[in-house]
Amino acid sequence: MCDYWDTKEAQTKSATTSAARMFDSNGVGPHKHVSKSMSYIQVELEMEVEWGKPPTIGEVFIRTPTKNNGTFVDRKAQEVHEAYKKNKATKLAALENYESFDGTSSRSEISQEEDYEIFRRSTVTNDKREYFGVGSLWSYINGK
Repeated sequence: MCDYWDTKEAQTKSATTSAARMFDSNGVGPHKHVSKSMSYIQVELEMEVEWGKPPTIGEVFIRTPTKNNGTFVDRKAQEVHEAYKKNKATKLAALENYESFDGTSSRSEISQEEDYEIFRRSTVTNDKREYFGVGSLWSYINGK
């Protein structure tokens, strides 16, 4: 093994992959998560078993880059989380203030589809227009 890592080819590959892992996109540092080798879909299923109901995409996102002490592993994840919380609170406030035609409030919860849209508006995309923070869960949600 030592002989392999002493080769120029192995050192070049190591430098390239290390730089990719540490890429500082938009000045917020490299993206990290704490879900180890679990996919986002596996995290979602684990949360569903734990909670007894399907989690929203925002809840899955919050779990993956959050340490046990409640802090985020990178600044980008924290910024997306803060935007998501603000957008969700705005939507909930709008629902509470909305009255139906008979003068009663029609609902006080956000649907899963509305939550997906709130998260879409709260997160960012890369050059391939892939949403940050939930990996392959987007294609799973969209039924692809």
